[in-house]
Amino acid sequence: METVFTDMALLEKTLKEHGLSTSVVSDNQLLCQIGDALLDYSRQTAGEPFKVTISGQQNIDGFFNEMECFEREYKQNVQSYTYNKLMENVKESNMKIADETVLKDNSILLTVDI
Repeated sequence: METVFTDMALLEKTLKEHGLSTSVVSDNQLLCQIGDALLDYSRQTAGEPFKVTISGQQNIDGFFNEMECFEREYKQNVQSYTYNKLMENVKESNMKIADETVLKDNSILLTVDI
């Protein structure tokens, strides 16, 4: 099954924030044990989305709910990483944030003075 995960470090961080143990096999493969289920995240090349292969899972509905939660948290981690990197770049470029607004969907709208 294809996922939204494209960044290995953020995928690992998201799973660990759930209290799950992970094992990075390579830059393109990560294993995670959830109860009786084994999640094998893999991809052919860096930058493309990971695909997950699931084995040993009995309750598939509960599992899909958990996967949706992982995806939401991963997207929040991506947003946090992007925001912090952007703020670093703004500071290094001697620009200023004129306005910062958190929208209803928790995205952030920045107005930058250049």
